[in-house]
Amino acid sequence: MRSIWLVLCIFVLLGVGVGCPPSPDNGNDTPPDNSNGDDDNDDLFALLEISPATHNFGATFLGTFSATQVFTVTNVGTAPVIVTRAELVGSQAIHFNILLDSCVDQNLIPFQICTVSVQHTPQTPGTHTADLRIVPLRIDVEPPEATLLGQGL
Repeated sequence: MRSIWLVLCIFVLLGVGVGCPPSPDNGNDTPPDNSNGDDDNDDLFALLEISPATHNFGATFLGTFSATQVFTVTNVGTAPVIVTRAELVGSQAIHFNILLDSCVDQNLIPFQICTVSVQHTPQTPGTHTADLRIVPLRIDVEPPEATLLGQGL
């Protein structure tokens, strides 16, 4: 809040040439009292995003594996997020395989990325679907998921 006020104040000074009104934080130039434990990080939030959100591996013969798809996980929030692991979920998750998980135990700062590589490894013929879920340590961060599709031949 104080940084927004400061930017507005600078625009007022440059454009009009008058003084700034008192700061909305506490009305003077002294820093706010944070002795109550509030470190003024209320504007920080954690948010993970996975891309692509969906991938169709196409048709794969039984006993073989598809081409590898790399999923990129990005911290698009303003606070660091610890990622504990990537996991495959859903009743047909057995038909997919995580080859490489560079996200395991990573502390992603804002806009930092990690990657997860996945293959379709069909065990039975038919259409297979599952989700790739990225599991953060914090329970208040929604785990992003990507939908996986594949056809076993």
